[in-house]
Amino acid sequence: MTKKRILMISGDPVICELVQCNMKKYIVDIFYTTGSFESHSQIVKNGYCLTIMDIRFSDVREIEILRMICDVNYAPILVLTEDCSIERQIAFLKMGADVCVGKPINVDFFVAQADALVRLYSNAKTYNSGSLVFGDDFIINPCFRKIYIGGKELSLTRKEFDMLAFLAQHPEQVFSIEQLYEHIWNMDFAVNGDETVRVHIKTLRKKLAQAGKNYIYNVWGIGYKFVPTQS
Repeated sequence: MTKKRILMISGDPVICELVQCNMKKYIVDIFYTTGSFESHSQIVKNGYCLTIMDIRFSDVREIEILRMICDVNYAPILVLTEDCSIERQIAFLKMGADVCVGKPINVDFFVAQADALVRLYSNAKTYNSGSLVFGDDFIINPCFRKIYIGGKELSLTRKEFDMLAFLAQHPEQVFSIEQLYEHIWNMDFAVNGDETVRVHIKTLRKKLAQAGKNYIYNVWGIGYKFVPTQS
């Protein structure tokens, strides 16, 4: 039987060991990280069915990680927190958590909650976010229309997002200006259509360059392509 995969984000080795020991009887593999950005892309790549976050409400970086995980993955999130007041629980739920458990944890209750979330995810008919992941720092989520580079959301216009998402879905494939116009604008090639595409490509490449990336390349005399391995 294939084991389910759970990601534990925590800097507390005691909590990690407690979770590991008490979930041995379940068909799961538990992986650990302290919450570095690399874990975000791995969530999409490795298909975790549950993310457990040991989080402090006052830690801005941890809150950013929680919000980003919600944007790139459909799997449930269980939050462990010192302050499990009603107000804090409501705040975490609004940020995207599915369950909040207070510390110190009641082991039986915690394991039951985690198992219930894994079952919920496993039985769901639609659990794949369809996110595109390139390397460890570039994620595109077409469903939520969000793009992250290096842990920061890239702000794009609607057409810029459509352009980048379309090219990224076909890496290394060259598209002519006419093809891009007809797909992104969903109409036949029009007068000044070439200029419209070029302007959007220019602004998109500028925004990517500001984030230290240059994924879109001009193929002279033909069109443009997305090259995921470039920086």
